[in-house]
Amino acid sequence: FAMYKVTDVITYLENQIKQNEILVNNLKLKITQEVNKINLSLESVRNELYEISSSLDQTQISIDKDKDKIENLLNQFEIKIGPIPEQSITPGYEADRADVEAARVDSMIGQLQTMIGGANVILSGAIPNGGGGLKGQLDKIADEINELNKLPKTPAIESKLSEKRSQFGDVNSQIQNMEGLKKDKTDILNNLVENIAPKAQDVKNTAKAQKINFENFVKNLSCKDNIKQIYKSIYDSGKVPEGWKPLTNGTKKVKPHEKELKFLRSNLPGNWDKVYSKGSDGMKDVEIHYFQHQSGQVFNVKIKR
Repeated sequence: FAMYKVTDVITYLENQIKQNEILVNNLKLKITQEVNKINLSLESVRNELYEISSSLDQTQISIDKDKDKIENLLNQFEIKIGPIPEQSITPGYEADRADVEAARVDSMIGQLQTMIGGANVILSGAIPNGGGGLKGQLDKIADEINELNKLPKTPAIESKLSEKRSQFGDVNSQIQNMEGLKKDKTDILNNLVENIAPKAQDVKNTAKAQKINFENFVKNLSCKDNIKQIYKSIYDSGKVPEGWKPLTNGTKKVKPHEKELKFLRSNLPGNWDKVYSKGSDGMKDVEIHYFQHQSGQVFNVKIKR
C-alpha cells in the first residue's frame, strides 16, 4: 500500500514536471515571438533615427563653423541680441533616443533662427556707431565716394578715393559672405522645419508607441502568463482564508468565455471550468472565484468578501 502511494506521488510529480516544461516552452515561444515582432517594427525606427542623427551631426558642424563668425561681427558692431544658444540634449537612456533626437532638432532650429537673426542685424540692422548694418555702411561709403568725385583730382583726393574704394570692396565682400551664410543657414533651417522635424516627431511617436506596447506586453505577461499562478488546489494558492469551508451546494461551475478558454488552453491544454464557490470562514461569508482544470489544478484564485 505504501509503495503504491509513493509510486502514485512519483507519477504525479513526473506529470507536473512535464506540464510545467510545456508551459515554460510555450511561454518562451510567446516571448520570443513578441520580441521578434517588436524588433522587426523597431528596425525601421532605428534606421530612420540613424538617418536623422547623421543629418543633425552635419547640421551641427555647419552651425559651429559659422557661429563664431556671426558672434564676432555682432561684437564688432557692438550689437547685443543675446548669445546663440548651445545645443541642448534631453538626458535619456538608449531606449529614449528618439526623444533625444527630437530635442536636438528643436535645439538646432533655435540656433539657426538666432544665427539668421544675427545675420539680418549685421546686414541691415541699426548699428550704434552709425549706419544701418553692413549695407548701411556700404551706402555711406558710396555717398562719400560720389562726393569725392565731385572735387578736383588732387593727390590728397585721389588718395582718399583709393582708401574709400578699398573700404567699399571690403564691406561689399563681407556683405556677399554674410548673404551666402544667411542663405545657407536658411536652407538648413527650412529643411529641418519642413522635413527632419516632422520625421523626427513621427519616429518619436512610433518609438514611444512601441515602448508602451512592449511594456504592456511584459506587464500582461507577468500578470497572466506566470505559471506560478497555476496551483494544485485553491488551498495551495495561499489565498483561501483560514477556517474557510465551502457551503453545501454552494459551488457553481460554468464554461469560460471563448477568449478565456483560449488563453487557459494556451497555458494548459484540456477542459477548464469557471468556478464560483460560496463558503464561510466561521465569521463571515466568503466567495472564491477561480478557473479549474480537468486535472484539478486551479488558476487565478480570487477572494470575494
